[in-house]
Amino acid sequence: PLIVKVQRQIIQTSGFRLVVLAVLVLLVFFIVYFRKKSTKVKARQRALQYFVNSQHTQSVEEICWDIARNCIDKLGFEDCVVYIKDPHRAVLKQTAAFSASRKEMKELVAPLEVPFGVGIVGSVAACAKPERIADTSLDKRYIVDDDRRYSELAVPIVHEGHVIGVLDSE
Repeated sequence: PLIVKVQRQIIQTSGFRLVVLAVLVLLVFFIVYFRKKSTKVKARQRALQYFVNSQHTQSVEEICWDIARNCIDKLGFEDCVVYIKDPHRAVLKQTAAFSASRKEMKELVAPLEVPFGVGIVGSVAACAKPERIADTSLDKRYIVDDDRRYSELAVPIVHEGHVIGVLDSE
């Protein structure tokens, strides 16, 4: 008896089909991932462009309020405070503050003052380097202003090589 063995083509095997399915799933994942990332980057770029363009027509105090409000609205932060350096002392004074729960613009009744080198904000002002604190409960420098929040991003505002303020978001 003559035995004829018929081999299946590679595209008919379940292993090949599994590899093709895995490649398609990965392709769809990467398309969705990069599209989301691109959308976030474009939103951040629009927000930054807004900040840059708004500086030409406003006073320093109006710019501070605008930045604080827009950090909440456009970047999705929980809380944003802009501190400006007192020209006569080595302290930062709260100039504008917004939170996600209280978005209306108000005059600060008792603005917090933070000396350079004290707290996270004062440390950022003293070293002129931004800091991201993932868990403020583990950082002894954290100063509670209105409510405790558990992460913080503090960025120095530098003009002509000198720290003139700090943008603090939680």
